[in-house]
Amino acid sequence: MKYKPIAMKPQPHLLGDATLQRFIVDGHITVKPTLPDTYHSALKNQLDALIEKNGNPGNDLLPQVSELAELFADPAVDGALTSLLGPDYILHPHRHCHDWNPDSQAQAWHKDYPITGHPRCHRGRWLLLLYYPQTITQHMGPTAIQPRTQHYMDATPDAPGLELCVEAGTVVIAHYDIWHKATANTSDQTRYMLKFLFGRRAEPTAPAWDTHGAAWTPAEGDHRTLSRRMWHWHRGEESPALAAMDPRDINARIRELDEPDPHIRRRAADDLGLARANEAVPALTARLQDTDEPVRLNAAYALAAQGAVGPLLDALRREAPEHWQANLDRGDFTSPSQLNAVYGLAAAGSAALNPLIEVLADGEDSVRAAAATALGHIGRDARPALSALAAALNDENEWVRRHAAEAIGQIGPEDITAQALLGALDDYRPVTRWSLSTDSLRETAASTLARMTPLPPTAQQALDAVRDDENAYIRAWAAIALDPQGNSPTH
Repeated sequence: MKYKPIAMKPQPHLLGDATLQRFIVDGHITVKPTLPDTYHSALKNQLDALIEKNGNPGNDLLPQVSELAELFADPAVDGALTSLLGPDYILHPHRHCHDWNPDSQAQAWHKDYPITGHPRCHRGRWLLLLYYPQTITQHMGPTAIQPRTQHYMDATPDAPGLELCVEAGTVVIAHYDIWHKATANTSDQTRYMLKFLFGRRAEPTAPAWDTHGAAWTPAEGDHRTLSRRMWHWHRGEESPALAAMDPRDINARIRELDEPDPHIRRRAADDLGLARANEAVPALTARLQDTDEPVRLNAAYALAAQGAVGPLLDALRREAPEHWQANLDRGDFTSPSQLNAVYGLAAAGSAALNPLIEVLADGEDSVRAAAATALGHIGRDARPALSALAAALNDENEWVRRHAAEAIGQIGPEDITAQALLGALDDYRPVTRWSLSTDSLRETAASTLARMTPLPPTAQQALDAVRDDENAYIRAWAAIALDPQGNSPTH
């Protein structure tokens, strides 16, 4: 999985504050590489010849088109990825060349499968990079995205879409969970879109972009509380203290939570997440079961802002068994622990840490799995939970084990977890029919170990032993772990 070497990597062109904030709100940005037009046209011709001769290369795209390393090393592309994911970002082994042929019919709106079947995370730990080597017109079946839908699980088929009619060489970087689709190709040309997945190796501790201030400036949108928390997470800092609100205004917002218009309820819950309003906790707790998904999300984040960990834990215990089977039956590999309460507890951060560690010992499988997910979403502040999560890798329930492994990766694997993760590499216990892969736990353990720096000697030996594993993703993660620079997309 070696890439064409770059003689000298240029200095990345980092994003500014306004662009970073726009990405948080809209869920996508457009990047124009500095590469010449001849690069893109030559690469498009290479794809034509490759697919005509051998068919679609699938995950073997990079070995067969090594020139793509020049795209990843481009200062505009590398700068955007560095700004959003930190300087040591990683490239997922899955990638695909979408060759959208003439007469291809439009897809339905969808999200890509959750990575290794884990719950989706609001914090932008994984991104989609979409590269277009040719100019895309409206008749060629352009990709369409629904801006600002990256946090929603419920489809909104009537929401407007943005068709990506772009110039040759354009790169679009999007939150992994944004709703998107391919539109109908009514032209006589094949439309190419090359898709790659990039992720964080480590949690942010400081801004990785060209920042000039900590202020969150966007005032629009249905999720100001959520977005502002994402901004401060990217900055590696706690959210600022809540503002004061006139008691009369608080009471007005509480009354608005019962309005029939969901837009009024959304705004009211969002306002209550930006101010000190402990008296709104009962009303916000009731909105966790609202019929409107944006209202439920705003209520969860507002409760976190008020420090209402108890109501959120109660909601977790209710939601986990209640939604377990419905999530599995969705048909899109949704994790059973995909729950609104998880996001609220993650936003509560350190305040929710000890209660969630206790819940990891709950007698209900679904509750333990959800607690592991919430701890992972918290990130680096959940380091005190690593011992409990390492123990959970031996849980009797498949989903608890899988989500514990993912949580360790999100928090940041340390020596205390290494031995347990190595044991998970040898976990061949049967999985349920809903699993995306028979090796989801082993894949997650391998990818988590790939994020360990430095890699313990015992882990090096174990990963070297699985470099010939039957599972292609485990082989790829082992290679990345053992040679992180040689497998970097920009080296």
